[in-house]
Amino acid sequence: MAPFANPDFTPHLIPTPILPLSTDLPTVTTPRLLLRPLLPTDLASFHALRSQPEVMLNNPQGRPDASAEDSLRHLSPLLPPNNTKSFVFAVCFKETPSDLIGVGGCYNVERGYYGWPAVGYMFRREVWGQGVATEFLRGWMGLWRGLERRPATEREGMVHELSVVSLDEGREMLTAVVVEGNEGSRRVLEKCGFERFVVRLERDLRDQSKEVEVGGWGVVV
Repeated sequence: MAPFANPDFTPHLIPTPILPLSTDLPTVTTPRLLLRPLLPTDLASFHALRSQPEVMLNNPQGRPDASAEDSLRHLSPLLPPNNTKSFVFAVCFKETPSDLIGVGGCYNVERGYYGWPAVGYMFRREVWGQGVATEFLRGWMGLWRGLERRPATEREGMVHELSVVSLDEGREMLTAVVVEGNEGSRRVLEKCGFERFVVRLERDLRDQSKEVEVGGWGVVV
């Protein structure tokens, strides 16, 4: 549902992150992980990730990619020169920097489900339960907070009214969208300081004939 068509949305001045050139994304490490720009050579690992039914269950697509060509259509917007509005990284273990175990970040800094930039991530099922998603998100949020911003006075957007109840003027939210019942993602977000500000019944993007409860989560950055 488009924010401007929703009575739950309200105008707000939004600071806009200034992204590095798409060819100049940084490479950073956390205790176990390497966060690096995605590469065309990641297609095989990217397809393997998106081929796992458990991974794709909580993706709006709701099903694995049928082919490497399908996965390429999702990878291409995240590669230069197409990634001018995204801040998304390949995630690898430091010991195996060419073996992608996940991907995550902000897919569009100018448009999010609740009007604010939103972060999302997916990881291979083999690394679930090892704290990898939490470690990634903490590392990525450090990068996100370190980006320069254009002043909030330069851009007014429509944001969910419950996301700004206690938000000081000029401050900024980072949001995430989680289907209720996805306890793994809920715990990751809570560990990284996110709080749920709304739960809504929405049409399930994975099956348009159904509805599902969706939680909106946010953290001040």
